[in-house]
Amino acid sequence: MKIQIVYLDPEDDQASARDKIAWAKAPRIVMVWPARGRALTRRLDLRLLQRASEHKGAQLALICLDPDVRAHADHLGIPVFDSLASMPEAGWRSRRVPSCNPIRPTRRALELPAPRPASKPLPPAARALLFALPWISLLSLALFWLPAARIVVHPHQRPMERTVVLALVEAETDLEVPEDTLPAERVSVTVEGQTRIPTSGRALIPHESAQGEVIFQNLTDESITVPRGTTVRSLEAPEIFFVTGRPAYLEARKGAESRAPIAASVPGSAGNLPAGAITAIDGPLGLKVAVTNPAPTSGGSQTLGYVVSTADQARARELLESQLLQQAAQLLSAKLASGERLLPASLAIQETLQKAYDRPLGEPADTLGLQMLVRVEGWSYREMDLLSTLEASLRQELKPGEEIIPGSLSVADANEPEIGTETEAPTLTISAKAWAYSPIDRQQARQLLRASPATQTAPILERATQT
Repeated sequence: MKIQIVYLDPEDDQASARDKIAWAKAPRIVMVWPARGRALTRRLDLRLLQRASEHKGAQLALICLDPDVRAHADHLGIPVFDSLASMPEAGWRSRRVPSCNPIRPTRRALELPAPRPASKPLPPAARALLFALPWISLLSLALFWLPAARIVVHPHQRPMERTVVLALVEAETDLEVPEDTLPAERVSVTVEGQTRIPTSGRALIPHESAQGEVIFQNLTDESITVPRGTTVRSLEAPEIFFVTGRPAYLEARKGAESRAPIAASVPGSAGNLPAGAITAIDGPLGLKVAVTNPAPTSGGSQTLGYVVSTADQARARELLESQLLQQAAQLLSAKLASGERLLPASLAIQETLQKAYDRPLGEPADTLGLQMLVRVEGWSYREMDLLSTLEASLRQELKPGEEIIPGSLSVADANEPEIGTETEAPTLTISAKAWAYSPIDRQQARQLLRASPATQTAPILERATQT
């Protein structure tokens, strides 16, 4: 069986509480008392609420911690629970409180025989028909002879529009804010993501490796084999080394020579060295063998290619931050309670916990990857608070005697909130529209139209609405 939850506000009175019960559609109604303040603490208030729910054919239960309210509810037979979670899943059964103690007849009265009617009574339907016949006749005559008319009046309406600047204020704050305020709550979530974009920076990058030939010279009387892959380098540019492409065999005599091809370990023009620049051998062989390049090394080249630029890093960060804000909006919206709304325009990254690029600035690369872990913060509000705030603001524009047509209030898209300093409240500019009308006094209309011809009803009502 459906249960509808009705929340009381601290400022609600008996009339507003009964209106909330009247709007309820479920056969079971749970009325939740506010955590702060004391609302409807009299027994008479609870009795009127009980009658209003019984009039709708609904069962009433309370969620309240106020001892006075709980005592009155127990006396009236209204179920009371500590919280929504403590309510039984199968529902509840209202306890009927007897109005008085029934009077039991005495034993002697029970032994007396029941009196016999003088004649057989008529059935209830026949008695009701006989009683209603005179009244039906009189009503028929009245409807036939008395004049009557049905008049449909469309009151004057006019559109209303107002741009309202609302200050987003937390429930507990000491900030001085404008008159129009919207109660809001800060919400935050931590999200993580990654993205990859093509690089756009252009620069000369190494392309081909330099190659050449070296001569090894034996400094001992022993035969020596220089293995393939031996590294040699120039003492003037020690960061660049060359690797032999095949082994070199030296005879067992001083001054014996052997040639071997070499190639630079890294591509680029930095490997193009002049003749005689390569003079060192890495490892123990450097003590037994001398090396030199009789001719310059050549073939090292550069080409125009893509590198990581500052603009690429900024573009990747902007793209990933946008994706993280969308992800945070989805997570926060799913966490909000019913009736609460997230203000997506208020979302902002408050703290970057991790940020890592997979390529450093200036490195040759066709793509750039970025991974970030951030904390996103924003504002949420209750839709009911927004509508009530805007309606109160629009009521300031009403003329004397005017009212806002129920259900005509509409809200345009809000702009991005302006976040001030720590001593100022963030503001939200929003446009509200509604329709106002001038209600007609029915009693006054009856008096004006009494005994008036049908052709004069429209002019009379028009003059009445204008006044």
